[in-house]
Amino acid sequence: VYVRESPYLKEVQDKVTCLPIGIDPVPQLPAEKHGSITVFSLGRLVGYKGYEYLVEAAKYLPDNYRVVIGGSGPLQAELQDRIVSEGLEGKVELAGRIPDESIPLYFNACDVFCMSSIFTCKYSQISAVIIIKINIVIHPLWYHIVMLIYRITEIIRLPLTGSIVFPRLLSCN
Repeated sequence: VYVRESPYLKEVQDKVTCLPIGIDPVPQLPAEKHGSITVFSLGRLVGYKGYEYLVEAAKYLPDNYRVVIGGSGPLQAELQDRIVSEGLEGKVELAGRIPDESIPLYFNACDVFCMSSIFTCKYSQISAVIIIKINIVIHPLWYHIVMLIYRITEIIRLPLTGSIVFPRLLSCN
């Protein structure tokens, strides 16, 4: 997509070969289930990731759901304050930075992965490496919810493996 869409590469497109992104395999580990449906999201806690909308959406989830957000960043304190002010301490957890070797444990334990990015420029997270990586983990009906990101529907097979939510809205299609 970068080559095809770039105005700078139009003249040399026939000389460019694209290689797929290399992803290390994610080991399959025994999943630790908590008796609830776990929604997991992972990333740096910055504005364009849209975590404030994920926290907001948690208010509307049934009581048997819990949301775990892995990562750290400048919005961590603000998100934690929002979780407390909304009374969501038992439902939403900020897990902090997750060491690379522990990430597979979270992937294996979750039921739903949510990529809540709200930045819709066609060059933002265009490769959606995280979506590709989590698809390596074997979950028979693993379901993803992602915000509408340019070209992301090429990775998610709608409606079988995911739903698309328009940025800043809380309803799925």
